[in-house]
Amino acid sequence: MASPLSKPAISRAQAEQLAKQNLLGIFGERDTTKRLAQMQATYDENIAFYDPDKLIKGFDVINDFISQLLDSNPEWTFRPRGNVWINSDLVMLEWEFGPAGQAAPVRGNDVMFVNGEGKIAKMYTMIQGVSDT
Repeated sequence: MASPLSKPAISRAQAEQLAKQNLLGIFGERDTTKRLAQMQATYDENIAFYDPDKLIKGFDVINDFISQLLDSNPEWTFRPRGNVWINSDLVMLEWEFGPAGQAAPVRGNDVMFVNGEGKIAKMYTMIQGVSDT
């Protein structure tokens, strides 16, 4: 067992950047071209995204999924809640999704596994009221 004082596989700064880039620069980006460029910079080429209902793989399929989500909620935004958590190559960020300037009806967590190149290789999304039932 590793010492609780051992150094994480990625730095806190890198974990913060990846978590917020994923939430705001990818899931929060409405322009598909900009989003795809951010995905290529942030995700491993074999990215696997585990939504509570399905497994989605690949930049284009994830990009389409995000477009559908944002298009069906045109006035909603993603917002981080709290701190980024890190443990070795695991990063977690709590978020909320709802109308800009109003209380958010959707809350969840993204749990991301970061590969040796510093890119997100797997991401699991937990949604309050869906994943905790």
